Amino acid sequence: MSTIGIYDYDFMTYKNVIPNLECAKLYTYFHNHHEIAVLTPRLDPAPYTQFYIRKEYDDGIYPKELFLPNCIYSGRAFNPDHYEPLDTAIEKTIPNMHLYDKYFKKFGYTHPEQVLFKRILNCAHIRLSTDEKNPKTINQLQRIMSTGRYTGIIFHDYDLSRIQGAQDIIQQISLTRHYVGKPDVINPYPIGTKFPIQVNNSEELHKWLKIKYIPKLLSIQYNGLIEPSVLNDLCDENKQLAKQIYYNITSGCSSENDFLMNRLKEIFIQVLFLRRQHIKILLKYDDFLIVTPEVKNFIDLLNCWLSSTWQENFLPTAQTLYMFCYRNSKFHYTNWGFKMVKLSVDEIRDAFQFFRETNYEFFKTFYEWDNAKYKEGGFLINDW
Repeated sequence: MSTIGIYDYDFMTYKNVIPNLECAKLYTYFHNHHEIAVLTPRLDPAPYTQFYIRKEYDDGIYPKELFLPNCIYSGRAFNPDHYEPLDTAIEKTIPNMHLYDKYFKKFGYTHPEQVLFKRILNCAHIRLSTDEKNPKTINQLQRIMSTGRYTGIIFHDYDLSRIQGAQDIIQQISLTRHYVGKPDVINPYPIGTKFPIQVNNSEELHKWLKIKYIPKLLSIQYNGLIEPSVLNDLCDENKQLAKQIYYNITSGCSSENDFLMNRLKEIFIQVLFLRRQHIKILLKYDDFLIVTPEVKNFIDLLNCWLSSTWQENFLPTAQTLYMFCYRNSKFHYTNWGFKMVKLSVDEIRDAFQFFRETNYEFFKTFYEWDNAKYKEGGFLINDW
């Protein structure tokens, strides 16, 4: 008899990863058809007739086991631009996410992490679309939610914003739940996402913010320059979601020089503002646009700086970028693809030298600015 091994590469490798929908569908489908199927914690294809591997995040690591003859690998790490659907019967399978119950420690050990993991497994998990254009699973989702078994919905689409009418559909389904005993009072289903929702302007951002979301389980990627007023409102009114934003700071720039001359200083000031607000977001950039190593390293340095905690009651200029570099010897952060990005002291020195030679006025802010505040009228200014 054949045996089926299923391996969720991301969940089994890294902490705080939402379980994989396709792995759960595969297990449930084969189990329902009386096949021997196992969700395994190890990348060990040898004992199995077929070994399914899902890998969504490009961490730059691709072990040789992925390419053995009995392995069937797939996921966003291999096809970053589009989703490749499973066979129709498997796609239509309602997954049993509780098969991950016994691997709860892979998600995290702390009590808050365990509470969040239980919440994840108690949600309905679904893709709104398999072609990333048309919302093909609306009826299935409505049937699933009508059972009353689920406390929220987590969408696994690579980008919900690509799907026609996605925000309106999700909002409508979210509002179908009512309080027990109060049929006229709506208790919306909260929403989560495995992958960031892509937004390109403040109007799109505000539209998605209308949806009730699950804290720590919904992320948004903002492409372009966030207006200071929008950034301030986000920090004032929705600080939890602000911490779940990925910020593509090069989107909309025509070249690296355009970014350096017309945007980077504004981004630097926003980093100062975000640090004071205790908001740790992740800055992203387009690899095809940023080509100078010193510029790439400088953006990575800003991410390291953002990941450090703002300290209250320090003297003015005590928390500048220069002082951060002076006080630390190790610089690293984890990027969107779960890659650990590390910077050496020499790389940081080269980045400083690059801006000293190319834009001295900007270079001086590394030593003189450590705090920014919002000023009515839509400006961020040096607070000291």
